[in-house]
Amino acid sequence: MKNKDINATVDPIELADPDVLTIFQIIKNTVIKLKDKTAII
Repeated sequence: MKNKDINATVDPIELADPDVLTIFQIIKNTVIKLKDKTAII
C-alpha cells in the first residue's frame, strides 16, 4: 500500500495487500459454506 498515491489509476484490487485479498477469499468461502449449510437444512 506504499505507492497508493502514485498508482491511483490502478485498479483498487491490484493495490490491495495480498493479505487483504486472502481475507476476501476466506470470507467468500465462508459465505459459500454457510449458504450450503442453510440449503441442506
